[in-house]
Amino acid sequence: MPGENPQRTLVVFHQWRYLSGANRDRIVAKRQQYEDVLTRIVDEGVATGAFSPQLDERIAVLSILGSLNWTVEWFRPGGAALPAEVADRLADAVLCGLVRG
Repeated sequence: MPGENPQRTLVVFHQWRYLSGANRDRIVAKRQQYEDVLTRIVDEGVATGAFSPQLDERIAVLSILGSLNWTVEWFRPGGAALPAEVADRLADAVLCGLVRG
C-alpha cells in the first residue's frame, strides 16, 4: 500500500524510467498488469451498464491510474485521515465524479 512506504512508492511510480534490465522489465510488467486489471473492470462496467456507454475507456483507465499514482505526492502518513479513509474518499471522487446526479 502506497501509504505504508511512500519512498518506495515514489520510486516505483515515478523513477522507474531510470531503471534498466531486469528491474525495469519487472516494473513495466507490473504496471501493465495494473492497467490490464483496470481496463477489464472498466470494460465490464460499460458492458453491464454500470458505467456510461459514452465513456472513453482508455482515458478513464489512465485517469484512475494517474489519480492513484499521484497520492504518494500529497498523502502524509500520520495525518488527519487514515490511508483507508483517503482510499474511500478517492474512490468516491473517481466513481461519483463531480456532477450531481
